Amino acid sequence: MDKIMSEFKKLHEFTDGNRTGQVFLTGIGRSRFMALLYQADLDYNDAKYFETEQDAEDCAEDWVMRK
Repeated sequence: MDKIMSEFKKLHEFTDGNRTGQVFLTGIGRSRFMALLYQADLDYNDAKYFETEQDAEDCAEDWVMRK
């Protein structure tokens, strides 16, 4: 997993309280952008893939802002 993550380029990071949303350029296939979502108090992780950077950024930002 570390090798895979080191090949990704982090573009954006959003944080609020215990939520973090990061946007990565993956360079893999059509879904070149990934939003990595994390919630610390639940130890919850999720990843969503997008064709555009803007869609991935919107997802990460929405995740962080959701209460």
